[in-house]
Amino acid sequence: MSGAKPAPSTTPTSSSSSSRPTSRYPTLRSVYLVGLSCGIILLIRDNIVSIDTVKGSSMAPTLSPEAHETGRHDWVLIKRFGLRDYKNRRGEVEEWVKKGDIVTFWKPHKPEEISIKRVVAVEGDVRPSAYVTEGGVYHDDGSVTVPFGHVWVEGDNWRSSFDSNDFGPISKALIDGKAVGVFKRGLVKGIEDRREDGAKEGRRSRVVEGSSEVPKVFLY
Repeated sequence: MSGAKPAPSTTPTSSSSSSRPTSRYPTLRSVYLVGLSCGIILLIRDNIVSIDTVKGSSMAPTLSPEAHETGRHDWVLIKRFGLRDYKNRRGEVEEWVKKGDIVTFWKPHKPEEISIKRVVAVEGDVRPSAYVTEGGVYHDDGSVTVPFGHVWVEGDNWRSSFDSNDFGPISKALIDGKAVGVFKRGLVKGIEDRREDGAKEGRRSRVVEGSSEVPKVFLY
């Protein structure tokens, strides 16, 4: 019988492994990645593109045609960059907003709310038989000339639209974006102009095309 003592075990016990401090770096990294992702999403939404819903039937039948009957609303893709005039390859100035465009804008009578309407007249155009009492250059026959830096907006469903016929032409500075697509069955499709599919009784008035001159104050 030997009197030698057994060698001490070098296998770490559970108590020694559990006493090690847990690193906090993975948690901080996760917080950083979440914050960075949120920042990128907000940057894209506020400056590049966003997705908005068209509530109500003021843009029917082009957008949300079933809003009144079923409450179903269309989702549209809003372009939020390039909202300024630019020069084409020939050196000619191209206006970034044109007649027929569907735009989102801050309501002049409710500045905390966004609305969506179609541009039917641009600066220099004459809008006969207008009902508004403010904004623009008014004439004795009741028509109004859209002033420089403004546009005239209306809903395609004019019977259910609160637009420039009520609050006058709006400044281009109020425009927040331009609708460039609508979601249909999971796909983004171009927006069709379906104004002719609406009521056939005629519209409230027509647009007389004009020309707009840049005020001299902007030339110096």
